[in-house]
Amino acid sequence: DKGALFRRVRESIKSGGTFRFIDQLSGGTEANHARMWNSLMEFMGSPGNCTEVELQSMVDHSKAHDHYTPLATHFHLLQEAGFVGIDCVWRDEMWTVITADVA
Repeated sequence: DKGALFRRVRESIKSGGTFRFIDQLSGGTEANHARMWNSLMEFMGSPGNCTEVELQSMVDHSKAHDHYTPLATHFHLLQEAGFVGIDCVWRDEMWTVITADVA
């Protein structure tokens, strides 16, 4: 539960502090998410990156453990947890760096 996690993190940061994290996100639409996922698979499957076994392991892990959510959902959950100054400072396909401040 990302909302509960963000609340716990918020409670542990003093006023004036910042929470910075990296996460893999879904696209804002199914079409965007499919495009990003396919781009990731193409990159990971390129020569010199992952073997077929490694690629399948990544896909299996993703299906079993990853719960991708859109950037807008992250922003909403962070705001509900009491963070301010929420921003996405870098994004490359699914990978994202998000910052959120404590007033």
